[in-house]
Amino acid sequence: MKFLLGIIIVLGLFIKPIIAVPVNLDSLKTEVRKLPNDTLKVIELAKLSKRFSKYRVDTSIILGLEALELSRKLAYQYGEAYSLLILGVDHLNSGENYNKSIEYLKAAYQIFNIINNKAYKARTLNILGEVYREKGNYDKAIENYTISLDVSRKIQDTVMLSALYNNIGLLYFEIFQYDKSVKFHNLNLELLKKMRNEGDFFNCFMNLGLVYTKMKDYERALDYFGQALIHLKENNFYDKLLLVHNLGLVYEKLEKYKLAFRYYNDAVNLAKTIGNKNKLIHSYLGIGNVLIAQGDFLEGEVYLLRSYELAVEIEDLSKQKRLVNNLRIFYKNRENYKESLKYLEIYDDLEDSIFNMEYLKQVTLLEQRFEAEKKQQQIELQEAEIEQQNTVKRALLGGLIALIIVVVVVSYAYIIKRKANVKIKKQKNEIEQQSEHLKESNVILQQQALSAQMNPHFIFNTLNSIQCFIYENNKEASNKYLTRFSKLMRLTLDN
Repeated sequence: MKFLLGIIIVLGLFIKPIIAVPVNLDSLKTEVRKLPNDTLKVIELAKLSKRFSKYRVDTSIILGLEALELSRKLAYQYGEAYSLLILGVDHLNSGENYNKSIEYLKAAYQIFNIINNKAYKARTLNILGEVYREKGNYDKAIENYTISLDVSRKIQDTVMLSALYNNIGLLYFEIFQYDKSVKFHNLNLELLKKMRNEGDFFNCFMNLGLVYTKMKDYERALDYFGQALIHLKENNFYDKLLLVHNLGLVYEKLEKYKLAFRYYNDAVNLAKTIGNKNKLIHSYLGIGNVLIAQGDFLEGEVYLLRSYELAVEIEDLSKQKRLVNNLRIFYKNRENYKESLKYLEIYDDLEDSIFNMEYLKQVTLLEQRFEAEKKQQQIELQEAEIEQQNTVKRALLGGLIALIIVVVVVSYAYIIKRKANVKIKKQKNEIEQQSEHLKESNVILQQQALSAQMNPHFIFNTLNSIQCFIYENNKEASNKYLTRFSKLMRLTLDN
């Protein structure tokens, strides 16, 4: 199996390098800026910012700020949070202002939490973990990774889980907890197999190979590097550079110097092709060490010097210090004490320079922190003043609104009462009119009743009855009925 992997590795290294040219994004930037100021433009600006971050971080930040400003004008919360997330990533990638990155990411997380976007909450926490990891604050990094893991498991976001397993594995690798690193990279590998996401197999196998290299389990490291080569994308020359360099390192540790020389040499060619001077320094050093181990001291010295000269060229003091120490030891072992002393003096000078640079860096950081805190205090003071003004405005506005409401309510009550009084008065008049009408009707009815009683037939019968009483000489009865009849006649005539 290892023999076949070796053949695959060797064959995989002789693909002709072709470096893809990035798409011209400047014209696209012009077109996006011409869009109407709506939510679509916010998203397009943020997406364009994300694409620019691979090539020009400064332009990416400008576009991100444009998206943020527009989203706030539109009160578009998702767009605001997404823009803040992009800006946080930009400042992480710039490597210059991690505190600003944290500020943007925390603001993004708060908004995603308000709008309950759990997927982006998890992504934001993952990137916050990355920032803290870059700062060396591993406890805060683990804290954010863990919360993100919990959210991602609840919503079953397998893509985010894979990224988190990978990042946590890398963190434990950096703090030398290799067993935990292996655990999380294996969790990632199992998940990738379930997802059938072969596109990320390369990174996972590479990471496992690196961990086992540090654990000095070189045979297992070779197996994983071989698996990584199987999943290496054809034109990804940076990944190929990392792989062949690490293969050279493992074979060097196994004292298989011919294979180590071959892979280091392939790494040199790839580093030159893509212009990666950092990896070129490491590969020159690897070749020098292999040649010296094989007894070729003259050629080995040449590569050690090339490595050091390139570190001087790129002004990397930490690499210079390490390489100068290698040269010092090399010349000491060769009993060339003059050269050994020369590089010892250079080493001491570099230590002083690095110390001074670190000191200046710390002073600069303190000054920047002081200025940032001062600026933050000014901003907070301004915000407090604005808030106070807004409070007064809100109080005045609230008072005005309350007064308007009172006036409206009183006016409405007055109108209702007035209408009610008019209605009552009208009803009273109607009742009085009806009462008068009833009185008139009653009188008329009484008259009609009396008139009905005084018809000729009634009068004749009455007089006839009185006449009978007279004939019978019944004075009392005749007098009684005559009196009643006269009263009736008087009443009828009065009405």
